[in-house]
This record gives sequence, structure tokens and C-alpha cells, in this order.
Amino acid sequence: MMKRERLTRVGRIFVEGTLVDRAVEAAARDALALHKRVGVPVVVCRGGKVVTVSARTLLSARSAAQRRFRAIRAAAKGAGA
Repeated sequence: MMKRERLTRVGRIFVEGTLVDRAVEAAARDALALHKRVGVPVVVCRGGKVVTVSARTLLSARSAAQRRFRAIRAAAKGAGA
């Protein structure tokens, strides 16, 4: 039997991943908000090419995707009830 290593608190956070994911998402939201506020485009990779996109465009696409996800999740909950 292999000896089990004890993880530190930070090690457990990285293994579990949720807190790291939330921190990255929050940082991305903050960066988009800053880009929108100062009017600077965001550099992204699309189809293997580096392009600039307005933060407003990215934020509106993200909002639409979140609305679709919430509607799908609500429909699934209603079907499972």
C-alpha cells in the first residue's frame, strides 16, 4: 500500500479547484470591466488568430450565454420535479 501524502491547505484548494476557478473568473470580470470603462479593446484568440474585440461585445455575449444557461437549468429543474 502506498503512503498517502498529506496536502497543505493550499494544496487542497488547488486539487479541489473551485476557489481557484472562482478567483480566475472574478479576475476576468474585473479585467473586462476595466477595459470597458477605459475603452480599450480586449485581445483574444479566435480561430487561431489574435484579434481585438470590444469589452462591450464580450460582456454582452457573456450575459446572453448566462441567460441561456439559467433558462436551460430552470427547465431541467422543472422536468425533474
